[in-house]
Parts: sequence; structure tokens; C-alpha cells
Amino acid sequence: MKEHKYYLILVTSILSICLASVFFLIRAQKSNQLVEESTSSIVATSLSSSNDVSLPESSVSTHSELEESEESSSQEVEESLPFYNSADELMTDMLEKYAMDPSNLAISYYNFNSGETYHLNEEVAMMAASTNKVTTAVMFTDLVNQGVLTWDTPFVYNPALYEEGGGTITNGTPQASYPLEEVIYESLYYSDNTAWNMLIDWYYRNIGDFQEGSKIVSGVDFIDPNINIVNYATSNMLLSVLNKVVTEPQYDFIKQTMLESQDDLFLKREFNEGFGAKYGQYEDNFHDIGFYIKDGAPQYLIVVLSTHGAGNEEFLGDLNLHLRQYNEDQFHSY
Repeated sequence: MKEHKYYLILVTSILSICLASVFFLIRAQKSNQLVEESTSSIVATSLSSSNDVSLPESSVSTHSELEESEESSSQEVEESLPFYNSADELMTDMLEKYAMDPSNLAISYYNFNSGETYHLNEEVAMMAASTNKVTTAVMFTDLVNQGVLTWDTPFVYNPALYEEGGGTITNGTPQASYPLEEVIYESLYYSDNTAWNMLIDWYYRNIGDFQEGSKIVSGVDFIDPNINIVNYATSNMLLSVLNKVVTEPQYDFIKQTMLESQDDLFLKREFNEGFGAKYGQYEDNFHDIGFYIKDGAPQYLIVVLSTHGAGNEEFLGDLNLHLRQYNEDQFHSY
């Protein structure tokens, strides 16, 4: 009986110890779980806070936005040119813009795409200065094609024919003679006055009246008696000569020389590509004649002569810029 009592006490003690162990084990597991949950919460909160951090919107730029900004800053802001329904409307606007007195100008325009023309005082003869060098070049090209001359025919230099200006014949060391091709080139490209005088002098000595020859080669009729004065021309006369230069292959040498010369001056003040020109200036009178070619095809011809101080380089350049845009608007806007 006594042994049984001790046995019960022993079993009870063991059970108490086991229950206590289980209690502490469960408590420890809960404690670990709380620590893990707390740690996870802290980590999650930290990550969440890290993802939420951002720079102010004003300092953030995407790659595409940066590219657009760079492109925008590199683009030139150009004033758009007005649209015109006709060459007459364009010319009227330009004359008003520059406060030009129409009575002091002679203008002729022809468009190859439409056949449209514009004329102002086209039959009034004016001192056309070096624009007449194109007519002279056509006259001598005809003499070559007729077998009267060759491109290598020597033209003897005569100091009495010297006239100041540009060009290597005028300003270089004088040679005994120059081949015809060089003399014509110098007169066109550099507007060499001495070279031109050599051509005029030769014509008078060997062919006849130079001014009459200029009138004949143009193929137009005249009513102004001043056309018989040397170095005078009408805008209609020069327009006819330009038409030959750009449409007849035998004058390609003249056409190419005009395309290459006179960059950034007068009618070529605003653009050079595709435009051939020959300027003239006498005292305070500005003249220029030229043609525009696009994709190998002639687009238009323009002749501007002035007197009594009318005309200026800015007017000529702006006029031609508008004529080119007018041509684009009418015939090349697809």
C-alpha cells in the first residue's frame, strides 16, 4: 500500500514535468512566430518604403522626351512664306513690300510648268550692264557652231581694252592671247570686264554692229529706240536669251557656268542650288537675270532690270525666294 502511494506520486511528478515541458515548448514556438512575423513586417515595410521613394516629377525625363527636346532645340525656326494664286499677285505683293516704284523697273517672268508669264515694262530699254554678257556668250557660241570660230581661237590681249573689275584677265599678269572658251568663262563667272571688251571689240572688227547682233540673237521685236545704244536691253529680250540657254543643248557651257557662279549674290542671295544667274550693276542700279532648274528640268526664268536707283540686293533675293516657293506650291506639292 505504501509502495502504491509512492508510485502515484512518481507518476504525478513525471506528468507534471511533461506538461510543464509541453507548455514551455508551445510558448517558445509562439514567441518565435511572433519574432518572424515582426521581422517580415519590418522587411516588407522597408521594401515598400524603398519603392515609394521617387524624384520630383520636374527632374525626371524619359529617353524619348530628351530626344524630342534635343530635336526641337536643333530645328531652325523659319518664317513660312505666303501662298500666292498667281505670279501677278506675288509680284504686286513684293513691290509693295519694298515700296518699289514700278516705273523704274522692268521685269519678265516665265514658268515652264504652266506657261504663265508676268511682264512689267518689258519693252522699255535700260542700261542692263553685265547681264548682257549672257547674250554675248550666246552670240559667240553661235559663231563656234557656224564654224567661224573654235573654242581654242586665240583672242589677242589689248591693254587699251582694260576695264577694272573682277576676273583673272583683268587682274592677272597679261598674256599675249587667251582662248575663246576662257574669255567667255571669265566674262560670265567673274564678270570680267576686260574679257567682255575683248569679245565686243573682236565682233565689231570681224562681224559688224555688236548691238544689232545682240538684238538679232534674242529674236524679239523692239519699239524703244534706246535699244540701239550699246549695253542697253529690255527684260523681254533677256528672257528670250535665257530661254535659249536652258532649252538648247549647244548652250550647256553657258548654263553650267551660270549655275556655278555668283553664290549668295542678288537673285542667289537666299539660295544657290539649282539656280543659274548673271548679275549686273551700274552705279546704284541693280540687275539680275537667271533660271531655276529642279531635277534636271527648267522651272522658271526671271529678269529684273532697274533704273534711277531702284532695286536692291535684298529685294532681288527675297523675290526669287518667293518665286521658288510659288513654283513649289503650284507644281510640286503632292
